[in-house]
Amino acid sequence: MGCNDEATIAADLEAFVALHRPAAIISASCYSPLMTAMATASKLQIPLLETSMRVGSIGSGTTWRTVLSTQMTVRSLMAGMPNLYKRIAFVYDYLYNDDTYQAAANYQAAAAAAGIKVEVTIHALEWLASADDMAAVTSQALAEAPDAIFAWLWTFNNAAKLLTFIKTARAADPTFPLIMPGVGQYYGDWDDEIKQALAVQGTDGVTTYPLLDKVWSVTNPAFPEWDRRLSQVHGTTVYYYALGGVQGPMYDAMSAIISAAKASGKSDPTASDIIAALHDPSFTFPRYGGMRRDAC
Repeated sequence: MGCNDEATIAADLEAFVALHRPAAIISASCYSPLMTAMATASKLQIPLLETSMRVGSIGSGTTWRTVLSTQMTVRSLMAGMPNLYKRIAFVYDYLYNDDTYQAAANYQAAAAAAGIKVEVTIHALEWLASADDMAAVTSQALAEAPDAIFAWLWTFNNAAKLLTFIKTARAADPTFPLIMPGVGQYYGDWDDEIKQALAVQGTDGVTTYPLLDKVWSVTNPAFPEWDRRLSQVHGTTVYYYALGGVQGPMYDAMSAIISAAKASGKSDPTASDIIAALHDPSFTFPRYGGMRRDAC
């Protein structure tokens, strides 16, 4: 079922359940079909474990999401930042203005809770900004003498502009910390291009990527073991969503269903048994930790 199947997804899902009689369904849906799928799953009383982040919140007693929402990932990412950086410059564009201000608020709240004094500056990149505009805004942020820059920009989908940001931010210090939540979600298509542009050939013949080191992304807290192994192999701490992220939510969904089935105590649990187990406040299940990547 694709992103344009909103008109038929209810009938298709009902036919699928009638034919296969599953105890649970794992799905990755676009936003509009997901809304219909959630309503249908509720009508059929079938548990739907969603591996998509296309919906900000789950409003159904039969649907669960195994991918963190934008606000959840930012809150998790910023929670430890006051211990690392006391002054952060936030850069955003038209698409991520709300998320950026939320990240700044999360940073300040985490600092206040820990009794740490922090400072925030916020800088906007205009609509349809050029690479030169990107360099100017990045320089403006650097002029505030931050300990790190937080940047979440849809503009980064343009490789030239992403390169401009990284090179400008790290012109004086190749290890200057960059907090880039979207790197782990949206920029995977530019992986090879960005790496080749920033590769440094050492006198010993070893290629490294110093400008790609010390980049914080949403996958860093979630998959530490896989991050460590990838860093050893590729010499970088930038990990794209397709590497660590996609497998994680799918593993979590399968693990939750299996654990719920075991928790039911039945050899052939029904959909209602799975739903009851997932709703139990004491229910737990093993989460993906990066240790099973070799199975792919």
